[in-house]
Amino acid sequence: MVKLVPIKWKTNKNSEGRKFTIVYTISGVVICRVTFVQTFRISPQEVNTALQKISYNGGHNNIDEKWVEEVANQINKTPGYKSHYCRNVTNKEFFESHITFGVMYENYKLEVNKPVSMSNHCDSLHVKVQEHENHLKVASDAQTKMKRDMKRAKEKTLPLPRIPTNIVCYKRHLWVYNCGVHSGTTGKVFLFVWVQGYAGSCLKKYIENNFKEGITELVLWADSCGGQKRNIKITLMLKVILEYHPSLTTVYLKFLIPGHTFLPNDAEFSDVEQALKMQQCKYLPDGYKNVLGTCRKKTFFVVILMEVSDFIGCSEMKKNIVNRKVDTTGNKVNWMDIREIILRKDNPFLLYIKTDHNDQAYVTVDLKKKQPGRPSISTFYDLFRKAISRPKLDDLKSMLHLIPSDAKDFYRSLIADKHIVDEIEGFNGPVDFE
Repeated sequence: MVKLVPIKWKTNKNSEGRKFTIVYTISGVVICRVTFVQTFRISPQEVNTALQKISYNGGHNNIDEKWVEEVANQINKTPGYKSHYCRNVTNKEFFESHITFGVMYENYKLEVNKPVSMSNHCDSLHVKVQEHENHLKVASDAQTKMKRDMKRAKEKTLPLPRIPTNIVCYKRHLWVYNCGVHSGTTGKVFLFVWVQGYAGSCLKKYIENNFKEGITELVLWADSCGGQKRNIKITLMLKVILEYHPSLTTVYLKFLIPGHTFLPNDAEFSDVEQALKMQQCKYLPDGYKNVLGTCRKKTFFVVILMEVSDFIGCSEMKKNIVNRKVDTTGNKVNWMDIREIILRKDNPFLLYIKTDHNDQAYVTVDLKKKQPGRPSISTFYDLFRKAISRPKLDDLKSMLHLIPSDAKDFYRSLIADKHIVDEIEGFNGPVDFE
C-alpha cells in the first residue's frame, strides 16, 4: 500500500534533490499520508523505517521467530466467534467486544519474558486485531454493509460472569440480553433483561403490562436489523398479540433508513454503559438488573427480568402460514426493502407493506395456506429453554472456583448441545431474511 514512485517532473532538471515520491493507497485508492497513518495508528517514521528496510534487505522484517510464535499463541488462546449475520459473506472470526487491542497486549506482556513493544508488533498481530475491529471501520463497501447488518444499537449483550481477572479473557461467556423499549406516550424507558438460552421478543410482556383496554392502535419504530425485527417471526408474534388483545385493532411496524437509525434508546444505552464501567463483578442476571435500575439519578429505568414463560415461540405459527415471497399481484417481495408493515385484526393472514415512508400505496402479501377448513395463526406456546454450546458450558464450569457459592447453582443448571456453534451475537440457527 506504500510505494516509491519516480518523480515525473522537476522545476529544475539539473537539481540533485529527491528522485522519488511516496504514494499511499488503501484498496487501490490514493490517499494522503495523514489519512494513511491515522487509519492504521502508526507514525510517519514507521513508514520511512519500513521503506528503508525494503531497500536494504528486500523487505524482510527481522523479528525473532520466537516472538512471532508468542504473539500468535496469545491470539489463538482467545476464543473467536463467527457472526450470525455475516456467515454467507465471510469466514472471518471476531473477538468479543471487550477484547480490545490494549487488553490483549497487556495480557500478552504478563505471560512472556521478553515481549515485543506495542510500536513494533508484527504484521500478523496487527491484521488479527484489525479483523476484530473491521466492522467499526470503513475500509470498503462490503465492510460498510457488514457493519450495517451487524449493528445492534437497541439490544445489547452483557457477559456473565463479569470478573476483573485475566482468566476470563480466554473463556467463553454466557450472554445476558438487554432490550430497550422507549414509550412515546409516557416517556418511560423499559429495559427487559434475559439470559442466553431463552429466545423471543420482549414486546409481548411490554404490551400485556402497559396497554389498557381502549387503546386501538400501536405504532412501533425500530432500526433496520433484519435478524431482530424485520422478519416473519416478529411479524407473526405481533399478529398473535393483536389477535388476543381486547381492544387493539391495528399495529404499525416502521423501520428507519439504514445509516440514519438514531433512536432515544441510543442515549439511554449510553447511560447504561457508563454505569457498567464502574462495576467490577457480576455473577447473576440480578446483578445487572440492579445496575440498570439505578444508572440514572432522576428518571429511573423500569427493569424487568424475563422468565422463559414470558416468551412465545413461533415454530407452530410458521406451520400454519406460507411465507410467500410475492405480493397478491405477483411482484417479488424483499424483506430488506420493507419500510413499513401494517397488521390488522380483521385480516389476520394479510400483511400490508410499503417500501418507503411517503404516500405510496400499500401492497398486500397473503400468508394463508391453500387448504380446506378454518385456518388459525395463533398456536404459539411452544417455547422451552434452549441449550448452549458444549465449549461455552465447559468454560463456564472451569470458572466456578471464581464464583460465589450462592451463584454456582445457576451455572450448574445450564445444559449444552454439541451441535450448537457459538456466534459473536449469541444466536444459533438460520437468519430470517434473504
